[in-house]
Amino acid sequence: MTAGNYADYPLLVLSQDKQKEIVRITADTNGNYRAVLPPGDYLLVAQRRARKHVRVKPQRITVASNQTVRVDTTIDTDHWRVRSTQSFRPH
Repeated sequence: MTAGNYADYPLLVLSQDKQKEIVRITADTNGNYRAVLPPGDYLLVAQRRARKHVRVKPQRITVASNQTVRVDTTIDTDHWRVRSTQSFRPH
């Protein structure tokens, strides 16, 4: 794995009804994704890539005021599988 590999697989935070993209996040060099979000309910999904097959089980997350939410996710591609941790903080 290299830092470039992680950057190839951004994740999306969507509104709970999947109608609005809230933020697109890319992993740091350690494979961790971080975002600052307003308190609320969201859905974490993988960005669809035309040439790269990525599987991430969609996960519902709730961000509460003054709390950091950590989510463990497995990113599975045609070439590798990695566990990653996402952190979401309210702003």
